[in-house]
Amino acid sequence: MSEFGDNYPLTAFQSFYFQDRHNFLPRKYSDFNTIAQDLTQEIDINRVEKKDTKLISKLFYCYQHPARSSFGHDYLTGSLYLTKKSLWLKYPQNENLFWNDYEDIEYGIRMSSYGIPSRINPHAITQSMNSRSVIHYYGYVATKNLKGRITMSRCVLERLPFIKRKPLFRISKEEARQRIYTFAKKYGASKQTLLLVSCSTMTGLSRFLIIKKVIGDVTVKLDNIESFMKDFSIYLLCESMAPNEYDDIIRIMFSSASPKVKKKTLVMSFILNNQLFHSFTSSPFYKQNDDWFIERGFWSWLGNVISAVNLKYFIPGVYFPQSLKKVYHCLKDTTLWKT
Repeated sequence: MSEFGDNYPLTAFQSFYFQDRHNFLPRKYSDFNTIAQDLTQEIDINRVEKKDTKLISKLFYCYQHPARSSFGHDYLTGSLYLTKKSLWLKYPQNENLFWNDYEDIEYGIRMSSYGIPSRINPHAITQSMNSRSVIHYYGYVATKNLKGRITMSRCVLERLPFIKRKPLFRISKEEARQRIYTFAKKYGASKQTLLLVSCSTMTGLSRFLIIKKVIGDVTVKLDNIESFMKDFSIYLLCESMAPNEYDDIIRIMFSSASPKVKKKTLVMSFILNNQLFHSFTSSPFYKQNDDWFIERGFWSWLGNVISAVNLKYFIPGVYFPQSLKKVYHCLKDTTLWKT
């Protein structure tokens, strides 16, 4: 903050999530974004309501390069804001919108309509302990590079399946198994399917296959579709869908499509397959509460060194004006070490 200076508007830091247990696999995670459309032309930016979020969800937005600006289109994501108290009190957030209601997009664009920009402080970073699977696309993220071109990028090391991944969910495999069992029993799965759920090893692949089996075996009446979809998120996905994907699926579920097509839509949903990508052979569930923390040692040192090189020179949409050594220390000093 001393290097950045004391005069700043809405400000945040570059944020990263490391998918693995040794910091080899960095991903940009929830910091500085830009929206392609002029949101003020789509809705009344000073009177945004929950019903407007369906429109916002269908617009195109991606990560903005920290050294670029598209004033009137940029916003900071809801993970972290840094601003003056006087500014926050003068222009508060919209309290009618909550998490997953695109409250961060609304706030950033509304602030820009008052002449207040969003910025990134490049002298420090933050790391996220967890990651929502809807943030990335099979490991790729959409970013604007320094020249303003939109690219899909990810760390090249994500292709290596033997790098051990962190858990995706903050629940144990026993709890996850119980959730699937509860869902399957509620919607009439056979005893054989319930037995298979009880015996599942709950690796990424086995979990996907057992969910596929359950979906193929259950039935639901048209009147219960909405509660069924809520249960699908809670008990099977263990996280919320993006609103636009939810709307697409719910439209198919209420359509005249055959049960086979509807079940295939659920099994092939983006969020479920993205979860499978995160943890294919390993379990996406935790064993101990510190499974998200990193053990100090040679491999974590090497991971931070390689990631520093990748982030400074090779991964687009990332900006580090400081030396490679300082980038390495940024990673090391923000790593959540095991005690």
